[in-house]
Amino acid sequence: MTVAVKTAERQRFVTLLRARADLRKARVARKKGRGLRLVLPPADELERQLKDAKITGYLREQTLVPGRRFRADFCWPSICTMLVVEVDGGTFSRAGGKRCPTCGETPKGRHATGTGRERDCEKQNLTVLQGYRTLVVTTTQVRDGRALAWIKQALTPAP
Repeated sequence: MTVAVKTAERQRFVTLLRARADLRKARVARKKGRGLRLVLPPADELERQLKDAKITGYLREQTLVPGRRFRADFCWPSICTMLVVEVDGGTFSRAGGKRCPTCGETPKGRHATGTGRERDCEKQNLTVLQGYRTLVVTTTQVRDGRALAWIKQALTPAP
């Protein structure tokens, strides 16, 4: 085999592995009248939107506060930008909700509990004290495009 053929096979294999990883992360959701569709976790969905919009320079899961385990979902660390984006998934789920008919688990979003909300506030305040601007977005805001529009606006230099 030639080198070009081996390289092409390797690229196809890597593409298949990435697609398989995306499928593992995704869950199947049923929309009214639309059948089944794959739904990525909100942070992965936002990353896909950022790549499609050709927005670069961000880091994923970056530790920003020295001595703390807090990590930012997205971070633009350059001196002129210093932007953090937090994606709060599970905002509308709560303890004591209806049980899932498939797995029997009760949905409980960390961002909707008292202690989870308190930790989110602490994390946001500590990143602000480090000099970062922080955007906090929900799953709905990611899916309808508002989060991407806000990120574009925050990354646009002021006149």
